[in-house]
Amino acid sequence: MKLNLLIVDDDKMVQTLHSIIAKKSGLTDSPINFADGQQAFDFIVNNHGDDAYLILLDINMPIMNGWELLEALQKQALKNQIYVVMVSSSIDQHDLDKASTYEQVISYVSKPLTKDILEGLKAQPQVKHFFEN
Repeated sequence: MKLNLLIVDDDKMVQTLHSIIAKKSGLTDSPINFADGQQAFDFIVNNHGDDAYLILLDINMPIMNGWELLEALQKQALKNQIYVVMVSSSIDQHDLDKASTYEQVISYVSKPLTKDILEGLKAQPQVKHFFEN
């Protein structure tokens, strides 16, 4: 099973920055970027196979925001193959509490991401086995 890294954020600069950091951290060689949750959802549903997905997910986006994407993924059989890191500029406790109600959310971090944060994700129990040699 392969772990795909999806960066879901409507800000192109954030996508670029997170892609660079993801590569430098050794998380992936080829992150896949999406500008909204609908694009990411369509990609996952149409390409899932046996793959797993680690999603760096922004909350506030047009078309389908982060919460709406999480809700849509809850209804999919492949939800056990999905791990989400909420990446937001929001420090609102309500957002933090809401994120913790989703089984797929393994972390909530504030923007900007750093190499150390992404390296730490590789040690998360849910995804650790993808990085063990």
